Amino acid sequence: MAEKPRTEQTLAQLSSILELLKGPSDEQRFAGLLLLTKSSFTLDDKVVLRTVFDAIGAAFFQRLLRSASAYQSLALNILPTFLVDDSVAVQLQTLLQDVLELMDQECSQTTFDAANFDNLLNCLQALVRCADVHHLLSNPTLEILVKSWAKLLETYPVMASKLMSLMDFILKQCKTYQPRTPLVAANFEKTLLAPLSPVFAKVQTLVKFDLLPILSRALQVLSNWTSEKQQGVMSNASWPLLIRQGLHDILQSKLDPSRRDLALFLVDEMLKYCGPGWATEKYDLQEPLPTVEGVERGTFIVVLVNLVRVDLRVKLEQIAHDLASTISTTAQKSSEPMVGVLFDILERATQTLCIESERLVEDSEGIVQNNVRLISSSDLLLLRDGFVSTMQTLCEFLTIARDSGILTHPVVMASVRLLSVWVAEDTETITSSIYNLIPYILEVCDASHHSNPALEPLEFVLPALAQFTTDFNTRETLVSASSHVHVLSYLMRQIQRFISPFSSHSTQVSDRGSSPPVQEVKDFVNQQSIKLSIEILLCICASDGNICNNATFLNAVPTIARCLFLVSAATMPSEEQVTFVNESVQFFFSCLIALAALILAHNDAPIFKDDLTSNHFWKLVLGYVAYGIDYQSSRASPDFLASQAEIWQTTVCELACCLDQGGFVASTLKETFNSDSPLSQFKNAAPASAFGHPIPEDVMSCLHQVLLVN
Repeated sequence: MAEKPRTEQTLAQLSSILELLKGPSDEQRFAGLLLLTKSSFTLDDKVVLRTVFDAIGAAFFQRLLRSASAYQSLALNILPTFLVDDSVAVQLQTLLQDVLELMDQECSQTTFDAANFDNLLNCLQALVRCADVHHLLSNPTLEILVKSWAKLLETYPVMASKLMSLMDFILKQCKTYQPRTPLVAANFEKTLLAPLSPVFAKVQTLVKFDLLPILSRALQVLSNWTSEKQQGVMSNASWPLLIRQGLHDILQSKLDPSRRDLALFLVDEMLKYCGPGWATEKYDLQEPLPTVEGVERGTFIVVLVNLVRVDLRVKLEQIAHDLASTISTTAQKSSEPMVGVLFDILERATQTLCIESERLVEDSEGIVQNNVRLISSSDLLLLRDGFVSTMQTLCEFLTIARDSGILTHPVVMASVRLLSVWVAEDTETITSSIYNLIPYILEVCDASHHSNPALEPLEFVLPALAQFTTDFNTRETLVSASSHVHVLSYLMRQIQRFISPFSSHSTQVSDRGSSPPVQEVKDFVNQQSIKLSIEILLCICASDGNICNNATFLNAVPTIARCLFLVSAATMPSEEQVTFVNESVQFFFSCLIALAALILAHNDAPIFKDDLTSNHFWKLVLGYVAYGIDYQSSRASPDFLASQAEIWQTTVCELACCLDQGGFVASTLKETFNSDSPLSQFKNAAPASAFGHPIPEDVMSCLHQVLLVN
């Protein structure tokens, strides 16, 4: 007779135990379970294991865990055997809350049973491995893990290490999870960051370094769970400041590279989540902050910046050497993954430095109290000197990259971005080496866009270019580098993306179906990059009108005309729409008209003028202007009305003078503004800017001279 398969033999030998496990009473099941633990049988066969589990059932295990300690011990001794099978572990997920409660009770008792807790921990590890994130977060999993870890940290380091590994595993699972309510993120801070941060600030052992990846991962999870608007808002809890204290302590110590990188990675995550003010701000705390010895030896931001800039210089020197020694000019991946983190920290530190510098000025003028600032005047000067040195390093690196013909290296792009951020904030330290790099910087932006059309790296450079336009000499540098062509090309791409869903080229006033919603118009024109682009072009074109003869400028006119039509048509008030568009839309419209006027005033291509005069476009524009002024006259203050009317009449007259002298536009202007000479409004107009600071007087003067027709 053939021998039965091993699985059938085992099940046959276990038949008596299985009968007890299937018994009608818990006493019989308990007896069967006890016999199973005392027997010599092993449940390494999955079929046997699942057969035995089906006989027992998850509900019986739950009743055992909620019974007297003897029953609990039996359940905890055998549960890990069943939990090795994922299909069984999934069915036992109902036990998660019971296991967590038992762990919490064990940690709260005066006498700690290490063996019992270890069994609980083994069960929890198996349950967590197969649990979905929502189930884990719906239970106090992280809260109890952190509480248990804090209790066992000094007395049972091996168990504490297991608990930390379990926390890390859960955090990894949370990265791809989106909570169903904002309360999950708030509870996450309370149960994880709030209890871990005091330990991180105070402990002076290797545990401080063990916490670095846990805290970093927790910050990454929070960043994924919260919107950009919610991030960067200073919390009134103490955990951000406690983490800053712990990092301050670490960064002042001598570190091996791996630990230093972990610390800087956490710094970067904190700056992303809490905003640049985290490095210096005081907090309106709900409870007193514990004092940590040794963290007052220097300002955190000073220590951080000095460490990062030295580290970045070393890495850039190595990368520059590699670039100079290679023949290939194709993009290369950086061998230093931390370089991106260093750039990120310095960019945010630049913002912090600017905030503190503004407070220093305000304090000197008596606007704010001195105790608002956390960086002394001497430290601010040291920081500024350090940044100036870093900018010199970036210029040296970019010069080597330029001479090597490198355009699309990620570190080159990061260097361009950081240099641009600094120039936009501190024009006093601009050197000739930066001016000499402008053509290369524009080439890098152009190459990056062409390699990936979804990227628009010029957006990072626009604030710096806007600073350059405030001075006549620097505008000459921009013109020689053809920066106006790059900026106009960027602006046209953005406008084309905006108008592409409304591809109809009809300019009939009645064609409302092709107009974008008012909110979309507002969102588009409120983009800082759009405003800066127009500001740069207005300044350059007004100071040197000859550049408008460039084919790029001429080809832009139809796109500008279409955008003007869509904006005016979309925001034209109707009987149903009684509110007038906001100031930003008016400014955008005015500036775009002025830009079109400048381009058309300096070329001999009348065909393009038809784009702005045909199909009743001007009737729509002027009707829009007239309604806006009339609407505001009954609602706005006299001063506001005067300034708006002046701006509208100025810009409309400017374009009218360029396009049509004595024709239909002039007659419509006369009727609209009820004036014998619309130019009289223009002659008395004061320079104004939509961008928070005046357009340079020499530019406005030149603009007037170019557009004014006597």
